Amino acid sequence: MIDPDIRKRLQAILTAHDDAFRALRAADDAVGDGNGALRLLIDAQARVIDTHRVAIDAALAANRAALELLNQLE
Repeated sequence: MIDPDIRKRLQAILTAHDDAFRALRAADDAVGDGNGALRLLIDAQARVIDTHRVAIDAALAANRAALELLNQLE
């Protein structure tokens, strides 16, 4: 048999380790969630950049067309 004091100490140590490992797992899950959120943000930023480029191209085309019309009026 194990001495009752030693048993209590071992139980306390193992319980503390269990709590620490659960905290580490929760922290790891939080980091994973954060990485997922960052990936979503990066994807959203890429879509915004693409949309902005399309808008710039459309504005350039409209400006060129307006210049052509203006030149035809002279």
